[in-house]
Amino acid sequence: MLKALINKQFSEIFRTYFVDKKTGEAKPKKKIITSFVVFALIMLLLAGMFFAMSFLFLPLMKLDRSVHWIYFAAMGAVSILLGIFGSVFNTFASLYLPKDNELLLAMPISPLKLLLSRVSVVAGLAALYSGLVFVPSCIFYYIFGKPTFLSVIYDVLLFLLITLFVSALTCILGFLVALIALSVKNKKGKSFITVLLSIAFIFGYYYAINKMNTAITYLATHPTTVGNSIKKWGNLIYQLGEAAMGNSLSMLIFAGVSVVLSGICLFVLSKTFLNLATKNKGEKNTQNKSAKISKQSGVMSALVKKEFLRFTGSATYMLNCGLGIIFTPAVAVFCFIKRKAILSALSALNSAFGIDVKAYLPLVTVAVIALVSSMNTVSTPSVSLEGKNLWILKSLPVQTKDIINAKLKLHNYLCVPSVVLSVVIMGIALKLDVTFVILGAALLTVITYFIGAIGLMFGIKNPNFNWTNETTPIKQSLNVLFVLLIGWVIPVVLVGGYYLIRKFLVPDFEAATFLSFFVVIFAFAVRFVTKWLLTEGTRALEEL
Repeated sequence: MLKALINKQFSEIFRTYFVDKKTGEAKPKKKIITSFVVFALIMLLLAGMFFAMSFLFLPLMKLDRSVHWIYFAAMGAVSILLGIFGSVFNTFASLYLPKDNELLLAMPISPLKLLLSRVSVVAGLAALYSGLVFVPSCIFYYIFGKPTFLSVIYDVLLFLLITLFVSALTCILGFLVALIALSVKNKKGKSFITVLLSIAFIFGYYYAINKMNTAITYLATHPTTVGNSIKKWGNLIYQLGEAAMGNSLSMLIFAGVSVVLSGICLFVLSKTFLNLATKNKGEKNTQNKSAKISKQSGVMSALVKKEFLRFTGSATYMLNCGLGIIFTPAVAVFCFIKRKAILSALSALNSAFGIDVKAYLPLVTVAVIALVSSMNTVSTPSVSLEGKNLWILKSLPVQTKDIINAKLKLHNYLCVPSVVLSVVIMGIALKLDVTFVILGAALLTVITYFIGAIGLMFGIKNPNFNWTNETTPIKQSLNVLFVLLIGWVIPVVLVGGYYLIRKFLVPDFEAATFLSFFVVIFAFAVRFVTKWLLTEGTRALEEL
């Protein structure tokens, strides 16, 4: 039974690779192979980035082998950090919020087996993300370091132990989030608490990443000083580093801690899982609430409120599709705080390389905001999140185009103020002309409208209603991936296009003219996609 449950969990994760979500039939082999090749290439690219990061330790490789453990201690710590970051946001939803929890628990299935099957997904993600760091770091050491046969064997075992260690820590964090969520009586409060805790973790993670290169450089050049500090304040990381070098005692210590921590974690979860997974959390009846809203307000207002409640009622939805709403102004505020240092750096860049910084600054400002705000994909999974209850929405006395407009309006209401505020703050910080600020705000507004419209178009054309965990349409979706890629390409086209025009066509081409041109281009693109949504998209949604 446990094997069947684990197979079910992983088949749901990879279902989109094998099954056509519209027809429910198996995809052609070419499409399956293409999907996995793209996924593998992305993973190889990420692994290559961490392999390149290992070159910061090249000076350490030239020193005596007795200090090489510091390399594995540092890369092991990064591996653990990335493993936790990559899997922690799925843990709470994967363990406690799947739609089929109560159904499976009503069957003759042991809660422990169901828990283990859920934890297996967490372990799989932990292995994937941790491996992106640990495996390339091992390969780097085998090329440039001084490995032994025993150290290679221990490295393989350490990969499994790091996965175990990360899984335990991630499950503990998910358990703590569940406890905090239960202390709040309404669903929206739980979601906001989860989001706040996650954002705090994200800021901590990025702060650590920001300091990483400096720390690694110092570590590689001052191994003795850093080594003594690690032994004193981070002994477990020291044991990991020594184990990777072939130290059997350190291997036993790290393995013992990982196994004991996992055992304690599994014991606590097994005693609390049934209660946390099935406890009535006190949410109000959403159908009654929706009905009340419909009576008190107009059709469009009621539909937008319904979408807003869906968004704010899910921490997973807010974290994965609306994080840019917070991060975009946060980046702008950071630029405002560091404005003197940034302006000084730009001036130095102008002097050193003769680059006309003022010419490119408006485009770079807009590109940075567009890149950060590309994390906003609110409209993309909105159709799929209706699930098998879409027929209820379509049975209401509202037009289908109103349903589509409501999903678009929510995306724009949430995301447009964020980008406009950000460009104003950055304009003040970087002393941009008012014309550039106005054009930048206009361009970012139409880009936001375009991302919302194109995301909704993908959601209608390629919906996924066969999910038991909302992370499937929100995170494990090609629709979201494509929209993110579009959001990443736009800033590159903006800055790259302007650079090429100035370099090869018109050296003194004005940034204001370029921005105005793209405002018009994206306005036409929004008009085109919106027209499709209200005609072909409306018919497609009615047929779903």
